[in-house]
Amino acid sequence: MIQYLNFEMIMNFLKRFKSFWGSFKNKDWFYLILYTLIYLIHCLVSWQDLTKINSQIESEMILRNGFVSFWQLYPYHVFSVYLISFLYLLFSYLMVSVFAKLKMLQIQSKITAFYITQFNLFFFIICILYIGNLFLGIFSNTEVYTVLVLCFWIGTYLLFVNQNGKLFRNQVLLESGSVFIFSKCIGYMIPILWTFILLLLIKR
Repeated sequence: MIQYLNFEMIMNFLKRFKSFWGSFKNKDWFYLILYTLIYLIHCLVSWQDLTKINSQIESEMILRNGFVSFWQLYPYHVFSVYLISFLYLLFSYLMVSVFAKLKMLQIQSKITAFYITQFNLFFFIICILYIGNLFLGIFSNTEVYTVLVLCFWIGTYLLFVNQNGKLFRNQVLLESGSVFIFSKCIGYMIPILWTFILLLLIKR
């Protein structure tokens, strides 16, 4: 009888969890929340290791620049990701605005819905990168680790560029209403240009 009750409680819990997960997954900020939860759980579980990493970062930054920025340390590192996502959306908005004037482009859906979709795509890629990096950490002491990380990052980046191109192909149209290949090219170009800008800023 007790086993039957336990089994029934487990099944009810699973059904409720499945229902909650289904509704949660459809939220506009799903991947942002998911990334934040994964990040916080990782910080809690691996806090001792992260404090050692913080000490190494502090030593390197003090020797290099003479100071340490708080967003370079755990758990504050997450705020730099938030900032980059906001700047990426701002950059995307400016680029679309420029090309909209030059080529008379228009966004098919509501502009808010369009940028929420792009925001979700950005954090979807961030989730893949973060989870993938945690998994690849298993191979950190092997000779193939660098190759695995390089292949994983390149593959994820290409996925990001491709999905952004598809988003623009489906949502960005000519003023006449016809789909134009130029809109897809804009979708490819925005993350590529943004990457070059970030690399230039990091080098400085």
